[in-house]
Amino acid sequence: MQSKHLLADIPQKAILTQDGKVLLVMDLKGRWELPGGRLHIGEKPVEGLQRELYEELGLEVHPKYILDTFVHVSSSGMPHYRVVFVCDSVTPFADMKLDPVEVSDSRWVGADEFEDVVMDEGYKVALRKFFTQKEY
Repeated sequence: MQSKHLLADIPQKAILTQDGKVLLVMDLKGRWELPGGRLHIGEKPVEGLQRELYEELGLEVHPKYILDTFVHVSSSGMPHYRVVFVCDSVTPFADMKLDPVEVSDSRWVGADEFEDVVMDEGYKVALRKFFTQKEY
């Protein structure tokens, strides 16, 4: 059997924490997700993640490590190879400014809250991995 190569865009997402909770954002279609966006052609992955978080939230971040990767096929049939980074925010969260063109809302969720949030299962898998780590 001949296999097909994956052709996908690459959204890069961030796990940002404050007081033991993780930041979620709501996209303009009303779906909760981790903040971040798609890598541009010619962009280095860390630079793309930093650009997206600055555009969406006004935050400068320092990516620490990749926590998870997964493929999600959207309702349009487009595959997305998602990369989830754990990041530190250089900018205080009090200075966060949501870009209304990309984000309609935000919320902080803890280990005992995120399972009840309606979002893509891939994000929940990444959050389970994150919250079961010894330190965060």
